[in-house]
Amino acid sequence: MPKITESNIFANVDPASGYVVGMQGGKFGRWPASMLGSQVTTVITPFPALITDVSGTTTPYNLQVGETISRSYSSATTVELYTIVGGGIYELFIQNNGDTGTAYDSLNLYPNSNTGYTNAFDWGMHYIDTVHGVATGAVTSTDYTTGQNNTFTGWPSAGFGHITISTAIKCKILQGTATQVHYVNNSTSIRHAWWTSRWYDTTTAWTSLGQILFNGPMTGTITIKRIS
Repeated sequence: MPKITESNIFANVDPASGYVVGMQGGKFGRWPASMLGSQVTTVITPFPALITDVSGTTTPYNLQVGETISRSYSSATTVELYTIVGGGIYELFIQNNGDTGTAYDSLNLYPNSNTGYTNAFDWGMHYIDTVHGVATGAVTSTDYTTGQNNTFTGWPSAGFGHITISTAIKCKILQGTATQVHYVNNSTSIRHAWWTSRWYDTTTAWTSLGQILFNGPMTGTITIKRIS
C-alpha cells in the first residue's frame, strides 16, 4: 500500500489508538501513523471529545448544534447549569441518587436563574406507581395531576429522566419522561412519569438554561445536548 499523503487523504488522529482515520482513494479506512508519507505537512488534530465535562466550571457554555456537555455534582440541592441558550431545541438527561429515608418527587428549573416569574408556568403529569417486590403488574396508584408554579416543574429528583426543551420565545416548553425512585418509610417504590411544563410568557427571552432545584440532596450527572 502506498504512503498516505496530503493529496489522497483527509485524515484525523484517533486519540485512543494513535491511528489515522480518513479517506484514501475514495474509501474510508484506518491506518497506523507510521504510514504517513513525508509529504504530509498539515497538522493533524485530535477528534473533539464526544461529551465535554464542565463539572465545577462557572463560565457560561455556549452549546453549538450537535454538541454535548455534562455536569456532575455531589449532595447538591441546587445545580446552576451555566449554559447559554437562544431559541433552539435541547435535550437534558438527569441521573441522580438520593438519600434513603426521604420521598423525592418533583424538580424545578428556573430559566435564566430567575425566581421572580410569578405564576408564569403550568404543568401536567401522568404517573404510575409500583413497588419493588410486589407481584408483577401490581400498581399501587396511577393518576394525572396538573398545577401552576413560579418555575418549570418536572421529574425526577431521584432516578433517571429525559427532558426535551424548546427555548423559542413563543414556545418555551419542557416535555419529559422519568423513572423516579422513592424512598418512603424505608420501602422502595418506583414512579413512572410522563409530563410537560410550559412557560406561557411570550415576550421574555430565554437566554440561560438556568438553575435546577431538587427537593433533596442529590449526587449525579446532568447531560445537555443541543439539537437545533
